[in-house]
Amino acid sequence: MLVAGSCWILQGRNTPVRTIAKFKMQQANWELFTRLLVPPSQVNLQTLTSSILNAAEASIPRSKPGNIRKMVPWWSPEIKEKILLKKRALNRFRRHPTMENLIEFKKRRSECRRRILEAQRNSWQRYVSTITPETTIGEVWKKVGAISGKIGCAYPRFLRNSDGVVTNNLQEISNIIADQFYKVSSSLNYPRTFLEAKIEKELTPINFDTDETLDDNLPFNLEDLDEAIRNTKSCSPGGDGIHNQMLRHCSAF
Repeated sequence: MLVAGSCWILQGRNTPVRTIAKFKMQQANWELFTRLLVPPSQVNLQTLTSSILNAAEASIPRSKPGNIRKMVPWWSPEIKEKILLKKRALNRFRRHPTMENLIEFKKRRSECRRRILEAQRNSWQRYVSTITPETTIGEVWKKVGAISGKIGCAYPRFLRNSDGVVTNNLQEISNIIADQFYKVSSSLNYPRTFLEAKIEKELTPINFDTDETLDDNLPFNLEDLDEAIRNTKSCSPGGDGIHNQMLRHCSAF
């Protein structure tokens, strides 16, 4: 499969996306985490990061990596609810194998199957109605794959840049894509009149002298750092794997 872009081409089939193991922050033992923190002998970023991660590995469980579930166009909250009711009925029958529970399970299973088949049939009919004489073969097979639950990878497996060099190295692929974004957002794409005004403004000196006592100019201390960390919202960790909640429990560290 070839997908042509403005300056580069994607090549090859995409592989399934596999998730990575993440810290389960809701199951963290923060008392143990704080106790295991060891002050580094040398105050630098690498030793500080290692100390925090070592304490986290021993006090915070990780999720198991796995493949992303197939996504299908006919899925809906109603089907999710039907499947949940079927599983509950099955678990109830396993705990209490009575005739009444068996009938209830078969009823829920039948309802679930019927709703899934209806959703699949309706989805297929909607798809067929979109096919016109102008629809390409590639678009047809892409739709068929989506109905089957086949999804593309989040990144291209192979990439060829404008120089014709093909690579499957993820670091090189990232650099090529980043270079393309850089070219697209470059100042060279702006109109000449805008660039002239931009250069003129940038050449104008900025006077930072002031008699006012601004908070931005005050020294930054540990109390300010603690307050900033406390007020920071929880979000996905960066490349070092350190979560904001870990930093909140490092005040004594």
